[in-house]
Amino acid sequence: MHLTYPASIITNPSSKEEAQAFQDLNAYCTHYNKIERKLYVDWIVKKNDINRLKQDYQQRYNLNARQFNSMRIELQGKVESVRTRRSEGRLRRVLRSFVSY
Repeated sequence: MHLTYPASIITNPSSKEEAQAFQDLNAYCTHYNKIERKLYVDWIVKKNDINRLKQDYQQRYNLNARQFNSMRIELQGKVESVRTRRSEGRLRRVLRSFVSY
């Protein structure tokens, strides 16, 4: 049996509890995104070992393994997507150069 739960995005919180929940969620998302950008630099740009980064990030940012792995997989997907798009663009340019002759 599959259960579905309705959800809605709060853009104008009407109660004090909703406003606090909105602020908390916004703060968490901001913090998560900052850590993800730092992971991108440390892992993709500087090419540090992911296992060492995992230990370091768990201690430094108080992440559990599931949070770190989720961040790593999401980041890996973003990087692969950009790499694929770039290679497709190169292929299109090469094919266009052959067609124009």
